[in-house]
Amino acid sequence: MLEPQGSIHGNIIEWLGVGPAASTYFYNNLMYTTNEGEGIDMYTGTAGTSYVFNNVSYLYRATFGSTITNGNEPNNCYMGEVSGTWYFFNNTTDSPCSFTEARGSISMTFENNHFIGFSPANVGGFANTGSANTDNGSEVFQSEAAANAQGYTTSNNYAPTAASDATVGAGTNMTSFCSGIGNSLAAAACTKGYGGVTYDQTNHTAVPNTPSARPSSGAWDAGAYEFGAASASKPNPPTNLTATVQ
Repeated sequence: MLEPQGSIHGNIIEWLGVGPAASTYFYNNLMYTTNEGEGIDMYTGTAGTSYVFNNVSYLYRATFGSTITNGNEPNNCYMGEVSGTWYFFNNTTDSPCSFTEARGSISMTFENNHFIGFSPANVGGFANTGSANTDNGSEVFQSEAAANAQGYTTSNNYAPTAASDATVGAGTNMTSFCSGIGNSLAAAACTKGYGGVTYDQTNHTAVPNTPSARPSSGAWDAGAYEFGAASASKPNPPTNLTATVQ
């Protein structure tokens, strides 16, 4: 998605909450190779709550030419409007995609996120606002080079590729928190990792992938993904063989 021509800026998504107690839910989204005036602009009611989780963002403010180059302008990737309470957890975010408080006074709580390429390596490096920020911990901060070396790259949408990767087992279990989310679909998605879709070129349809379930007890993975260490099954070895030597 590219910025439209003219004086009017474009957004990836913008929506308004309805009423002062309106809550918003933004989850299971993949955003990459974009250059819009705003990214995700969410108006929460003054007494509402926003839940933002299982989202992946990279190549924000990208420059397009013979190659696609990552941007360096951080503003407006995630935007909070008006006020209310925000929970930003289990997201994978590559710099410069950061959070901006546009209006009002927002109370933000962070947990279990994978932040790549942000300096300083704390939530203040991501939330460049005057919001009241609370970090509940279990965040994974990596430089771009360190993340890429472990396998978190654009080619696999910054998903972990091995059980030894930094995000695997690094998160806090949030099962009880998920059960308190008022929207039943969002509450169910909260206990799973980002799955995404696969494009079926034969039928020209998007086929949902089955996301890995996060454990009901024990550590979750940080970031949008829950690593599934599945291995191919091995056939049983043949029995009752004989050999003839000539």
